[in-house]
Amino acid sequence: MEANRRFFSKIGFNYFALGIIVLVLNLFIGLFISIINPNLLSNQTMMTFFSAIWTYLLPLPIFIYIMRKTEAKTLEKHKMTVKTFVICISITMFLMWIGNIMGVIITSGIGSLIQHEVANPINDVINNSGLVANLIIITTIAPIFEELIFRKLLIDRTIKYGGTISVLLSGLLFAFFHGNLNQFFYAFLLGGFFAIIYIKTGQIKYTIGLHMIINFIGSVVSLFVSQPLMDLANGSVISPTSTFGVILYILITLGLTVMGLIYSIKYFDKSRFDGSEKEIILKNPVSTILLNPGIICFILLMSYTIFTSIA
Repeated sequence: MEANRRFFSKIGFNYFALGIIVLVLNLFIGLFISIINPNLLSNQTMMTFFSAIWTYLLPLPIFIYIMRKTEAKTLEKHKMTVKTFVICISITMFLMWIGNIMGVIITSGIGSLIQHEVANPINDVINNSGLVANLIIITTIAPIFEELIFRKLLIDRTIKYGGTISVLLSGLLFAFFHGNLNQFFYAFLLGGFFAIIYIKTGQIKYTIGLHMIINFIGSVVSLFVSQPLMDLANGSVISPTSTFGVILYILITLGLTVMGLIYSIKYFDKSRFDGSEKEIILKNPVSTILLNPGIICFILLMSYTIFTSIA
């Protein structure tokens, strides 16, 4: 196997190892909880906190250790203005909705074929975990750890092959790691966009901030508007305060989404890379990056997780 394919295979095996570690910790911590206090298994709030332990807190030090065995490059740092950050928020919102729509279409089609609805585990977690868990885990811990794992640690090592390859690989691994079809498409789009921002700025704090904002909207704000929205859809009367909140939410969301569409088109060319960050040119990039043992093992592992979530 040539050197470049070996490099991407090593990266793939690192993420494969991360997936295995998460699954094993999930199994053993879940087994431990069932022995100590089985009632905790039905407490979604507590299980959300435990999931942060086996998904992020324990695996990250191990993952950092194995990734540091691969040479990294320090990206050049650039500041982002407040205006640009707001524009990035709008683009993030737009991409999230596009990805959500794609996910709904695909999962609805699969649901029709298999004669039952495809489960959406993240909705169950958000709706049943409560405000505190959503704030701490989904809004704060998850964005920090995921940006470190799928942006900084990955891109610092793959940027020598160019920005485009780093962006696509970051989005793809991030999407597969979520382990379900409902999140796959918007995770791919957002993962790729966050990768572009990290490469352009060299500062992970911006992508962490964007990730926190979008997760806050999806996991905290949604708790306050989802029920009034359902009541309105069913023709029920809601309070003036709830009505004001729903209208404000819709206006802000719609405004940011339309703004994101406009700026996505306007700044599309600026998202491209001039090749200055590229040190190694691949003759067969697709086969080199994807058709190697490490990446294949990771994709197969996560595909199995996705399949079990459907079945």
